[in-house]
Amino acid sequence: MEIKKRERNNVIIFDIIGDFQKSTANIGTLHQCVKDKLKAGKRNFLLNFENVDNIDDFGVGEILTIYISIRNLGGKVKHIPVKFFVEHNIEIDYRMGFFEDEEKAIMSFFE
Repeated sequence: MEIKKRERNNVIIFDIIGDFQKSTANIGTLHQCVKDKLKAGKRNFLLNFENVDNIDDFGVGEILTIYISIRNLGGKVKHIPVKFFVEHNIEIDYRMGFFEDEEKAIMSFFE
């Protein structure tokens, strides 16, 4: 798994590339990246799963842990694309902010 970080309109975007699974050597780094940005005062996050090939239960657990960490500090987190989660039969709660594309997700932070 590779993680690319960027910022757009005061939203921290993490582009995740590859497999988001327990067997991936650096899977814990995404949560650490989020925690580092939270410590730096950032509160708006977008997790981009467009280039994720596989996700397992551990990956889903990491997403929930990240969501809770952000929400506990008053932040917001959005995810794209929702299609990936539906195709893989992953139960999602739409209050977690799933969007089809980056533009819609970014704009939702300012509604």
